[in-house]
Amino acid sequence: MGQEWWARSCKINATNPCQHAPTAVTFHRSKHLTIHDLTLMNSQQMHMAFTTCSYVRASRLKVVAPAESPNTDGIHISASVSVVLEDSMIRTGDDCISIVSNSSDILVKNIVCGPGHGIR
Repeated sequence: MGQEWWARSCKINATNPCQHAPTAVTFHRSKHLTIHDLTLMNSQQMHMAFTTCSYVRASRLKVVAPAESPNTDGIHISASVSVVLEDSMIRTGDDCISIVSNSSDILVKNIVCGPGHGIR
């Protein structure tokens, strides 16, 4: 349902009010988490988020949204430690991978990224 949210985004039309859109999948306070062979398409905003997680391994993911889709981060990592993202394709309109606030020991390898802003 991303297209409906994107059309109402203040980033697309400045006269619209800015609103937070839902994240497709969030893992919160998860430990020893393994995710693989998952496809996420056209999320309203972030596709996948890890918040306050530890010992995460995510591989063979496919995350897709059009280049013009606003705020569609592929994978967002916040306050998490020991995260491995590998062997995945992330093609979104915003950040491919965003790493913020107190995250550490993050390994990103063999990622196809674009057309968005890359890794931040």
